[in-house]
Amino acid sequence: MDIEIRSFALGAFAGIGLMLMLQIIFNLLRPWVYAITCDAPVSLLHMLGMKLRNSPPRLLIDAYVILKKIPVEVSIDCVEVVYIQNKRSADNAEKLARLVQEQLEKQQAE
Repeated sequence: MDIEIRSFALGAFAGIGLMLMLQIIFNLLRPWVYAITCDAPVSLLHMLGMKLRNSPPRLLIDAYVILKKIPVEVSIDCVEVVYIQNKRSADNAEKLARLVQEQLEKQQAE
């Protein structure tokens, strides 16, 4: 009886752990596939880094795709830096893309 309870508990913890891992993977895979299909590739490791730095990968990738379609030569790193500098005002992809463009124009003017 004691072994059955332990194996059930182990199975429950393993199941919960697996569900959490799948949730994280799917939350990263969806924006990653979107970026690839929009010709703005971003590596999964880079997206994991964004997540660990508390930057929203979906918002950053949406802004990156907007900038790539304009076309503006910019890296996803630049988009993330501008987001970190303007967290309060960059609440959607269009605003963030505009802020990135303004930042690039400032750098070119200097």
